[in-house]
Amino acid sequence: MKNESPFPCRILILKSLVIQSIFLLLHYTYDFFPGKLSAIFSGINESMFQHLKIAFFSISLTNILEFFYTKNKINRTHFISVRVFSTVLYPWIIFLLFYIPPAIIGKFSVMWVEIVVANLILFISSMYIIVVENEFLKISLSNRFKIMTVLLYGISAFLYIHFTFHAPWFDVFAIPPGW
Repeated sequence: MKNESPFPCRILILKSLVIQSIFLLLHYTYDFFPGKLSAIFSGINESMFQHLKIAFFSISLTNILEFFYTKNKINRTHFISVRVFSTVLYPWIIFLLFYIPPAIIGKFSVMWVEIVVANLILFISSMYIIVVENEFLKISLSNRFKIMTVLLYGISAFLYIHFTFHAPWFDVFAIPPGW
């Protein structure tokens, strides 16, 4: 087995903090600058879906910043492919981890505890996706995988934006009307 140097912890924490900062900025953008443009990238309410949208766009922006910061040191095509994949996956990691506390504890009785837990989950999710990115950078990706990932990114962006302005007729956990 090849002895590889571990991914530097400081980079893991730094990028997680950048994602978290952009997430928080986007979370409140609509509150301070309400309008159709800010609604595209920001949360328009406190629904889980809006938070997943904010996560999608916060990691997209982080990856764009990282691309320009490291563009002379990377294989651009491979970097973009891995980051597009991680951007599609990131909101779903948050979704999975966010529902662990309610499954174990139930509803939080104190709002600030819920906010702290949510931010901790966001940070842990960010660290997880960065590790996934680092691992995917070590492997070759097929053109089929790259195409599927770009399609999923496009579908994700479409759904996050479309459902911001036209909410779906049922929620993830709601029983659909008429069932």
